[in-house]
Amino acid sequence: MFNFLQTELMQNRNFMRLWMAQIGSAFGSRITRTVLPMIAIISAGASTTQIGIFSVLGVTPGLFIAAFAGGVIDRGNKRIILIVSDLVRAAAIMAIPISAWFGLLGINQLYIVITVVGIASAIFAITDNTYFPTLVIKKHLVHSNSRLEATDSIAEATGPGIAGILIQVITAPFVMVIDACTYLWSAFMLSRIDSPEKPSEPDPKSAGLFADAIAGYRICVGNPTIKSLLIVDTLMNFVGGFSMALYMVLGLSILNLSPAVLGMVISVGGVGAFVGAIYTSKLSDHFGVRRAMMITLVAGLLAVLLIPASMINLEYGVWFSMAPGF
Repeated sequence: MFNFLQTELMQNRNFMRLWMAQIGSAFGSRITRTVLPMIAIISAGASTTQIGIFSVLGVTPGLFIAAFAGGVIDRGNKRIILIVSDLVRAAAIMAIPISAWFGLLGINQLYIVITVVGIASAIFAITDNTYFPTLVIKKHLVHSNSRLEATDSIAEATGPGIAGILIQVITAPFVMVIDACTYLWSAFMLSRIDSPEKPSEPDPKSAGLFADAIAGYRICVGNPTIKSLLIVDTLMNFVGGFSMALYMVLGLSILNLSPAVLGMVISVGGVGAFVGAIYTSKLSDHFGVRRAMMITLVAGLLAVLLIPASMINLEYGVWFSMAPGF
């Protein structure tokens, strides 16, 4: 039965085109996320404070737009929104190698690029999740979603490593040319989808930017489970933002890792995420969903604490090596 469904799914040309587009977008997103901070540090000489601002601009505008854009996306032409999002990202990314070629690349331009890419990526992610179910029949939803998620996991595990190696071969700004091409490939494959799309009927009570945002907020706050998850996720992203902002600074400026090595380190994290996804159902079945989430949160916290612990050990090691008699 599974092989039959896989074969039948492979014969769905529109889904296959969406899948091919998602491959380009997934790898492009990982390259962008890895290379842009490296460019800010290596090429633009960004300070720790500037990297912090850089990280905030990469996430916050997209979250703000996403809060208001859900209803518009749901009622709009999703394929066109996806294509425009890809083209906007490609154009923003291409501005980096062009500026680098003329010696004009600076931190202010990178601020603009990361903001535009963050907004477009947030819109793309929301639209993609609501668009693909319209291309497959109900019995194919699980298998098609598994294929998309597997592709995303592979991109997470290999994209940063590939990006790091490319940086050392052709320099960081010009890796962005390849990055822009992945978004153009995604837009091209999406343009070939010919499935008719029926937009959702507008609700007179919630058809509007602020009305949609308020309706979504009420749903989240009104459901105790969703409310708890929203609070936890908000705290995790807020605190995790500190770690992500300093990650590149730690690797490149303090530990003096090469871009290739740092890219491989980030890829290892992607492999860990892939393995974690495999064992999610087993953990949930054994401990229950709530306990499994608590265990993984604590495990993640302990893993993050290894970084400052290792830095303290490194500093003491350097101090002892400089002391008399050592």
